[in-house]
Amino acid sequence: MGRKYLTLGVLCITLLGQSRAAIPETGKKYYLKSVEAGLYLTLSTSGSEAFIIDYLQASNDDFQFEFLPSIIGTEGYYNLATNNRGDYMYMNDWHCSKWGAPDDAKFDIKITNLSENTYKLSFANRPNQVIGLDDLLPGSPIYSDKTETDYHQWELIEVPSAIPLEIVKQFPEEGATDVSITDEIKVIFNDRISLEKNAVASIKDEKNQEVTGVNISANHNMATITHDPLAPETTYTVSLPAGTITGLNQTITWSFTTSEAAILPVDGSIYTIRLDGRETCLTLDRDQQAWLNNGYEGAANQHFLFKQVNSNPVSFVIQDLTGGYLNDAFEGITNFESESVILRYEMAERACIRLVNLYTNQYLGAYTSDPGSLVHFKALGELGAIQTWKLVKLNGNSNPEIHSNADVIQAHSENGRLVIRSIHPVYFRIYNGTGQKIAAGSLAGNQYERALPAGIYIVKTNHTTKKLIVK
Repeated sequence: MGRKYLTLGVLCITLLGQSRAAIPETGKKYYLKSVEAGLYLTLSTSGSEAFIIDYLQASNDDFQFEFLPSIIGTEGYYNLATNNRGDYMYMNDWHCSKWGAPDDAKFDIKITNLSENTYKLSFANRPNQVIGLDDLLPGSPIYSDKTETDYHQWELIEVPSAIPLEIVKQFPEEGATDVSITDEIKVIFNDRISLEKNAVASIKDEKNQEVTGVNISANHNMATITHDPLAPETTYTVSLPAGTITGLNQTITWSFTTSEAAILPVDGSIYTIRLDGRETCLTLDRDQQAWLNNGYEGAANQHFLFKQVNSNPVSFVIQDLTGGYLNDAFEGITNFESESVILRYEMAERACIRLVNLYTNQYLGAYTSDPGSLVHFKALGELGAIQTWKLVKLNGNSNPEIHSNADVIQAHSENGRLVIRSIHPVYFRIYNGTGQKIAAGSLAGNQYERALPAGIYIVKTNHTTKKLIVK
């Protein structure tokens, strides 16, 4: 059985046990890494919580901990210090936090060696419990209500005295495509950074032309490069010259490519309206609602004619090729002069536009991109989902055929049966005299018929309403 000694000031501790590693040394700093989660302990820079996070910043004091003898002199216990600003971990009820001077037992931590460089920790005021995690995800808080079967093992990693400055992540990444022309460029380092005097960054296009309006700033371990809008579908090279950032002794370069130019609506042209980054596109006329679907190649209710309003370059009436109008309520209407069916477009990121109702000032958006999902007009950002769209222009747009009310649908009663015919794609609904929907379906060059009790019935499409009497 070995016997090891560690001197902490005037305190001498004797560790007894087989294959036991030394208690961390005073004067050294350590990262505390959860063995189960593979994540690192930190104390919040903006609050009082202790939690785990998935990356390290070498000189960030909030990640670096020092084990000091208990200030109140509790034998065999330590204070866990960080920040060099008097921050210590302590026990607030069940919750580990940071606070001021460690002047009572709630700051005293016991260290128990489990195996080589693996420890469990507990507070003096929670002697029968260990410091651990509720789950293994970044951002999980640190508690002291764990049993030894929970996530409670900690690895101590000594902080090197000096770490070379390195890049951890870049945004956009090397070789990235479909980058917004307005995106800021960010570089995250493994250590806190500062800019040298007269620091500069460079962004050049394929023809070696400098981008205008380039500025670089530094905050903690991240450099941010802003710039004037870039050109679409262009490859750019970013350069951080050696000496721009203190400790960065080599020039860093990488390239990315911007997204395609946005297709903007033109009066009299037909487009499919696809959700940003997805193949799903806007479909009109399903139970008087708008929804998402695939299969836009041949569906007339997925092809939209943009008709400019009062020569306003951004305001349009949007009508699908079955004659239905895209509007705020998705109800069948024929008064396309009404403000309720006039939409304007706004530029958005990634070569996309937003569609906003001129009358309600609400934006078209979808909760998900799944086919069959409903589409609604809501306040910008209210959905917490996608409110950006990409127009795809169809070939052969000249003189598009918008079917009139008369040729979209024909309905009549015949020998106690209701008969509906259409030579063009259309979605229909049938309601009884009390307003209850009793049938719905699609027609395209065929007919629908159904035997019904005698009475009054209403047949609706997105733009047509017919009243019929079945005898």
